[in-house]
Amino acid sequence: MNLEADYLKECLELSPVAIQAEFCRMASDVAFWNEEYRKVYRAYWIKKVEFEWFEKRLSLETRTMLETAELKGRVTEALIESTMKGQSQDWIKLRLELVEADCERVKLIGILESLRDKKDMLVSLGAHLREEMAGDPMLKTHMRNQHDSDVERG
Repeated sequence: MNLEADYLKECLELSPVAIQAEFCRMASDVAFWNEEYRKVYRAYWIKKVEFEWFEKRLSLETRTMLETAELKGRVTEALIESTMKGQSQDWIKLRLELVEADCERVKLIGILESLRDKKDMLVSLGAHLREEMAGDPMLKTHMRNQHDSDVERG
């Protein structure tokens, strides 16, 4: 496993015994994955612009080539597109790179959604535990004693 996968696992695990610690680290986890998403999103758009520019240039070159070939009949957009996509290894390579960039973008959207779900679970779990503690007289006494000792220490 690589470092990023280990960190992702650590970010998405939920420890019910360390709710406060989990909740405190949420902001830094979200900030880290937002930055990762920004990088991937930027790379996706750069790849998309590069692909669209190449595709338009290739389309014009293909049209010119087909028109000078004096084919029987008209040169249609469908003919240009099929010729362009079927004969250009560069078009296929760039298209696959664009698909990969989009897949990375979607993966990071899923990670950010999972982090938001984790935050919601932490809030819900914290509320549930507070409700349980409110009804338990031993916990109330323990919490009151803890509070009193904290106040005495200053």
